[in-house]
Amino acid sequence: MAARVVSSGQLIKRSLVITGMQSLETRRPNQPKKQTNPMIMRKNPMPVKFKESATGRDKKSTHYYMRSTPLNELTAAFLASSTVPKRKQKIKNELVARRFDFATLIQE
Repeated sequence: MAARVVSSGQLIKRSLVITGMQSLETRRPNQPKKQTNPMIMRKNPMPVKFKESATGRDKKSTHYYMRSTPLNELTAAFLASSTVPKRKQKIKNELVARRFDFATLIQE
């Protein structure tokens, strides 16, 4: 039998297949790398503030987060004309997360 000449890349691929591992080249040869948003991939994102935190006389801070704000306050702030668009988008994201029906908001 004649000896077969094999390149080092082919040897590495064969050894990975034998051991059960896959190399990066053999997974998806023609697929582009999937772009992922790092903010979506985070498991515990920072909580979104509804308004600035307040500090009382006893040096204790009171934090106002979107998730703990009542629904009527969120809808009132969303409908107010003085609310900045950046804050309106944050409120809208919270309402969507709570599965709020925007049809009822429009009817009011």
